[in-house]
Amino acid sequence: MKKFIKVISASLAAVIVLGAVGGCDNHDRKKTNKYDVDLTGDDRTEYLSFGLDVMKANYDGGNQLISPISILTALTMVANGADGITLEEFEDVFGMSVDEANKYIYMLSKSFEDSEDCKTNNANAIWVNEDYGIEFDKEYLNTMSEFYSSDVYKAEFNKSTEKDMNKFVDKYTDGMIPEIVDNLDSNSAMILINALSFEGKWSKEYRPNDIEDMTFHNLDGSTAIVQMMSSEEGEFIETSYGYGVMKNYEGGEYKFVALLPNEDVDFNDFIDTLEAEDFLDAINNPVTYKVYTKIPEFTSENTYDLSDVLVEMGLETAFDDDANFSNLTKEDNSLCIDSVIHKTFIEVNRDGTKAAAATKVDMMPLASAIDDIPTIEVTLDRPFVYAIVETETMTPVFIGITAQM
Repeated sequence: MKKFIKVISASLAAVIVLGAVGGCDNHDRKKTNKYDVDLTGDDRTEYLSFGLDVMKANYDGGNQLISPISILTALTMVANGADGITLEEFEDVFGMSVDEANKYIYMLSKSFEDSEDCKTNNANAIWVNEDYGIEFDKEYLNTMSEFYSSDVYKAEFNKSTEKDMNKFVDKYTDGMIPEIVDNLDSNSAMILINALSFEGKWSKEYRPNDIEDMTFHNLDGSTAIVQMMSSEEGEFIETSYGYGVMKNYEGGEYKFVALLPNEDVDFNDFIDTLEAEDFLDAINNPVTYKVYTKIPEFTSENTYDLSDVLVEMGLETAFDDDANFSNLTKEDNSLCIDSVIHKTFIEVNRDGTKAAAATKVDMMPLASAIDDIPTIEVTLDRPFVYAIVETETMTPVFIGITAQM
């Protein structure tokens, strides 16, 4: 039997709202900074550095897509239960304290509000295996409620509960990620899940004659014929080793950002040298040009086991017998992280963009345009880096690589 621990009102289905069902009119967006967090300051740089580190560590020459906010949310929910060396490792990997991460994630989520033109969802949930008799620390539950609005369930870990978990992910990713749990382990003590989605239409519609067949030059030297979408944009960006364009979604609250390496820069070297400060400086200081832009239609799906990557980044004790999660439960239940799974989906076409991400942390018991404006061209007919950026804080929600078509 499944038991629901009422952490918040059950009517609050969407937990951390990235924008939720609705539009993107910046003029009507009224926010109060409850925790006095500077969403455009050092925490944003640390957030993006974390995301780029994860993306680079998983890059193998193929297409990539991660959601830094999804991964960071799920991990910070776990980190709130850590103590000692385990807590120190979480904070070193995050580049900020867990308290700072809680406030940053909370306020960042509040910048993604409902409106008519863009649709974003972000929700969190925790499932606890009722066989282990785990009783949460009261302060931990309060934190999950205050910062993450997370529902908490006690249930038998069987096929029915697995179905409930996947229904949750399917719902909050708008069906783009139908499941993240496969063969739920009855020995698992706890599952924490974040799920989010984005859907936005382009601010300017493509006409039929804006679409043409073109050749895309894959990273491995092969080629593919793609449907290329042509448009004139107005924001050109440059990094130390590359250049690109920003394209608005309807309402202006989000932008699609694309970066190509300079002609004399190897793409793999370009990925290695991409840094948060450089990226953020570029998107915050665009140059006004008539940018004749060509973007291919593409779809990408990815599944990552981030466990080894996180250990390599410094999160070592959380995955072994030295894990200290004594702030999570009332009594010492001796838990560690067994795995961190991250799944993503994106579809970019002539109508706009749909993207989704889900992150699952499995915890186990131990031992178990004007005429005089200059013009420029950006044609994405070779491997490129892209992002979906929320424009009020200029924070990437998704970061990806297209290397093959």
